[in-house]
Amino acid sequence: MKVIASVFLILFVSVPAICKTPVPEDRRISYEFNVSTSATLSLENYRGNITIESWDKPVISISGVLDSESKFYSVEAQQYVVKFLLNKHRLSKNGTGSELLVRVPESVTLNIKDVKSNIYVKDLKSGGVIRTEGGRVVLSNSVGDFRFNTVNTELELEKHKGKIIIDSISSNVEGQLEGELLRVNSVSGNYRFRDSRIDVIEYNTISGDIFLAVALSRNSDFTFNTITGDVEVSTRKPLNVEIEMRSHSVAMKSIISGHSSTEKIISGATRVKKTFGSGDARIYFNSVSGRGTFTVI
Repeated sequence: MKVIASVFLILFVSVPAICKTPVPEDRRISYEFNVSTSATLSLENYRGNITIESWDKPVISISGVLDSESKFYSVEAQQYVVKFLLNKHRLSKNGTGSELLVRVPESVTLNIKDVKSNIYVKDLKSGGVIRTEGGRVVLSNSVGDFRFNTVNTELELEKHKGKIIIDSISSNVEGQLEGELLRVNSVSGNYRFRDSRIDVIEYNTISGDIFLAVALSRNSDFTFNTITGDVEVSTRKPLNVEIEMRSHSVAMKSIISGHSSTEKIISGATRVKKTFGSGDARIYFNSVSGRGTFTVI
């Protein structure tokens, strides 16, 4: 008789469970945890693909196949916290990576730590923290405040509403945002946002570039600080903004009436300040040698 070495567990809220388990022979796992809808999911993994999506049950489900080199994993679950940890000790570089499908209530908060995986998160409402080294992260159709700590990661933020904070080294970020805050601290990498609505931007980089197509409102307050990084901001009329640009060694320009018409705001100077319309919105650019461009189309 063939024995299938898999794991299945249903955990009720009144019974906590702690497991440190050898990986099954067929490497398959399947867990279900009854939890509060305001629970936190903590997940640590090393390489592979992880899909995290919402469903309408007060249950966190974790299923899939673990890395071919993994030996142990740990599970700890209570009403408000579920933790899943793949023990990556002594993993070689030749493993296949884990393939995990995680389903959660939409209001669950995420706490993810991962190396070299592709992570897909969609339809969540409560935000969280995602730390990655390598790989790719895609956050789509979600609401809430998220913080990302990334190294050499491709990050996509599609149709996201909420605050976004990113601390990154050599990561590229793109997407479409609508929210109160975008705060970036980066060493390098490119940032590209299209058709976005963001109230406050705080962007600090050494050599990263940012290209931003954004709708300005009266609450818009954008600050860009770079060493060598370039900043391009494009928006549409009507234009009611105060722009202040400072640079130590490069010219800056503003394209006021389309791609073919260019008005130089500064050339060789160190500071310029200019107001368009009522000047309710504010854009501040400060750089050592990066270029700043503001376009109205």
